[in-house]
Amino acid sequence: MSLTAKAFHDPLLLTLAELANWQAGVSVPHGTVYLPAAAKLGITDLDHLGADTSSGQSRIIKLIQWAHKEARRKGQAVALGRGDWALTSLGLQRAQTLKAPVLTEAVPVVAPLPSVFPDDPYLVGLLQEQTPCFGYFSTKSPIFKDCPIQAPCRKHVLVVHLDAATVLARSTVPVGPANIQLVPMKVNDPKTLCPKCGFAFTIKERGFWPWDTTDRAQKPVLYHGTCLPPEMLPLLNALSPGDL
Repeated sequence: MSLTAKAFHDPLLLTLAELANWQAGVSVPHGTVYLPAAAKLGITDLDHLGADTSSGQSRIIKLIQWAHKEARRKGQAVALGRGDWALTSLGLQRAQTLKAPVLTEAVPVVAPLPSVFPDDPYLVGLLQEQTPCFGYFSTKSPIFKDCPIQAPCRKHVLVVHLDAATVLARSTVPVGPANIQLVPMKVNDPKTLCPKCGFAFTIKERGFWPWDTTDRAQKPVLYHGTCLPPEMLPLLNALSPGDL
């Protein structure tokens, strides 16, 4: 059976937790993650699958990078600056469910989940596995209209943004230049693509344009809220609820 990025998702979260000493918001250089994450699947050589034909990079590394992108989409991880990764409290919570039961002297402190979700990490994990768009909703999407956990998911997205902003506040990453203004806009063209994830917006879905106020000729480039660069999250959190 061929390996996919999904196979590396849990090993990645577990590796980040171990390298961060079981703390959320601790920066981990991504180069230190690949080999121990691969080892959790019994892979001891990063060239096990050869090189990617387009980039020449190890296929194993590419798969782990894709797994990290998916973890960011779920609100379980963030990218801190250039080349550093970190778990959010939600990602740490997931990693805790993967850890083998051993006696330890230090007990990691995990931020509580919002009251709209069960406290049992196992049940939260089931919610994520059974809901492909978990934490990445669009109120205009047909998937959202039929989703049984619409209300909790909407609140969850706000919690994820707050959590990511807390991680950034504890890191050395700057919050972004003062000349950037985050402009919410409704999408009218179904061909509009988010430059981060590459997925199209639905009609009237809300997108966010990081507008450089010093460049009057700049054309709008819209991102999904969960795809904005980390330094934009404080600006996103500052928007009124009606703009989200």
